[in-house]
Formats: sequence, structure tokens, C-alpha cells
Amino acid sequence: MKKTISFKVICMLLAVLMTASVFSAVPAFAVKDQGEIGQCSWEFNSEDGKLTVFGKGHMNDYEYPKDFEWHEIREEIESIEIKEGVTDIGALSFTDCENLTSVTFPTTLKSIGACAFCNCHSLKSIAIPYGIEQINDSAFLGCSSVNAVYLPDSLKTIGKNAFGFDGEYNDPTAHKNFRIYASKDSAAAKYAAANHIRKTYLSVKPAEISLKAGKSKDLKLSGFDIDSYFTNDKYTAFIKNSKIYALKKGTAVTGAKLTDGAVITINVKVRNMPALKIKNKAFKATKTYKIKKGKTLKIKVSGKAAAVTNKYKSSKQKVARVISNKNATTIVIKGFKKGKTIVTIKVNGVKFKVNVKVK
Repeated sequence: MKKTISFKVICMLLAVLMTASVFSAVPAFAVKDQGEIGQCSWEFNSEDGKLTVFGKGHMNDYEYPKDFEWHEIREEIESIEIKEGVTDIGALSFTDCENLTSVTFPTTLKSIGACAFCNCHSLKSIAIPYGIEQINDSAFLGCSSVNAVYLPDSLKTIGKNAFGFDGEYNDPTAHKNFRIYASKDSAAAKYAAANHIRKTYLSVKPAEISLKAGKSKDLKLSGFDIDSYFTNDKYTAFIKNSKIYALKKGTAVTGAKLTDGAVITINVKVRNMPALKIKNKAFKATKTYKIKKGKTLKIKVSGKAAAVTNKYKSSKQKVARVISNKNATTIVIKGFKKGKTIVTIKVNGVKFKVNVKVK
């Protein structure tokens, strides 16, 4: 009898423990890490604290901070990337993301909603891209670690207390020694004057520039205390020694970060790709180029950036390989032995595979 009771007790205990383990594995409520917001979607990576928004069009507007989808994980968000294609950031979207340190905006952005980044106390710099047209009331109210901002000429409407104010929505206070960089007579300059915010006029008007692959342009920001240069796409365009270099077709947001935290942005549109010509004809990846043993094949390069070196590799070095230096705009392949090889040439990071047959 004792054995029977003991066995039943053990079975009951096991059943209770199994049930408890099943229910303990299911949280009281599910915290989402991806979803849809208006015409866009979002996803959160808990490993690096990055929230990404992507899609074509506008995000949702919110009436209360608790309404936005990532409200429960807002304190885990350390960086935000708004992808190309997103046009409008909704009201209250990222309010109270207190551990947010960086935001990347797209060149497609047209507006930022009211109080979109209110009380993001850890955010230290804001890079507003050229192309934006409207920033609404209190968009960056309470971003107490931001001491300066550059606002481009494309910006036509700036709402009340959008920049340079701390405190609560209904009781804002001026952010001491805040500075706005802008062009004279721009909407940003007028906003600064109306709110008694320090301003610095730019002698040039950073905006959107268009370059061919391989071309470069002086940044023309002499007289400013530049901390560093940046690009959001180093494979399309980048800055080196105060020059913008265009690499391949696409659009990149480049610019300079000043020592006071202001970020001056320049959109760079690269119109074409680097290209190769062999015997005055456009290179064809499907064609096999024949050379005699001991002879050479010359390849003309267009669109090479002076600040980027070429890279060469042959699948069979003993058959044929490049004998030119890494800055060449005429690349020479020499045949050494009968056979076939693939010579890979990288120009501005763009890869070309040349099929070579040595006779």
C-alpha cells in the first residue's frame, strides 16, 4: 500500500512540475520584435539593440507613447536605422527611448512627426539629410545631449520647440548654448532667430551633388572644427582629406561631424558604374579573350577613383595575371603559359571577371 501511494504521489508531482514548466515557458504577454507600421515594417535585434524601419511611404502617427509597437522594449533600443524609401516618421514614434544613441535617416525622408524623438536623452547628434521638408512641434524636445544641429535648405517648416528645448511638452525650457548651423535667410535661420538660439551661417550650401564614378569634389568646409567625416555607404561614395569620392552608381549620405556634435550632411548621387574596355569595345563577361604566350592584353578603365586602389587576382597565376600597378587606369594582363584562367579585377570595389585563354 505504501509503495502504491508513493508511486501515485510521484506521478502527481511530476505532472505538476511538467505543467508548471510548460506554462513558465509562455510569458504573460508576448513582446513583439517585428511588425507593420503604416506603409512600412519594423524589426528589432535584441543582440545589438538596433531597431530597423523599412518600406515605401509613411509610418503610423500615434496619439499616446504606449500605442507604438515597440513601447515595451523602448529602453532596449540603442540605435535606429530608417531605410531608404521611408518618407514620413510618425508622431510620437520614438518618444522616451532613453538609451537611444544614434539614428540614421534616409534621403527619401520628407517629414518628422510631432514629438517623434521626445526625451531621447542619450542621443548626442542628429544628421538631418537634404530633402527633408517638415519637422513638426517638439520633434526633438528633451534631447538634452544634443548641443548643435545642422538644418538643410530643403527644410521649409519647423514646428514649435522642435530643436533647442528641454523639459516637458507643456513646459519647455531653452537648452543652454544650443547652436543651429544653417544658410542665411533659410527657414532654419529664421527659427533660430525667433527662438533666440545661437546660429552659424554656412558660406556654402551643402545639399545634393551629382557625380560620375571616379570623380571627386572638395567639401569646402574650411573654418569649421571638424571632428570626423562619415558616409552611410562606403561602397558608393566616401570622404577623404576633405574630398568626396564617387565610386559606383547609387546614393549615399556623406558629411562631416563637427566637434560640438553638429552633423553637416551632403547627399551624393553617383550616376554610373566604373567600366572596362578591351580593344575599344565594352567588356563582356561572357566572352573569352585570347592572347598569345608572352604577349599582353590591355584593358582601359573608366570611372576609377584616385583614392581607391585596384585589386587583381588570377585563378591560375602561371597561365596569365595582371602585371600593372594597383593605381593603373590601363590594366595589362600578360600570358605566361598555354591554358585558361579567370582574372578578377576590382575597380572601386566593383568586381569584373575576365575570361582569358593563352594560346
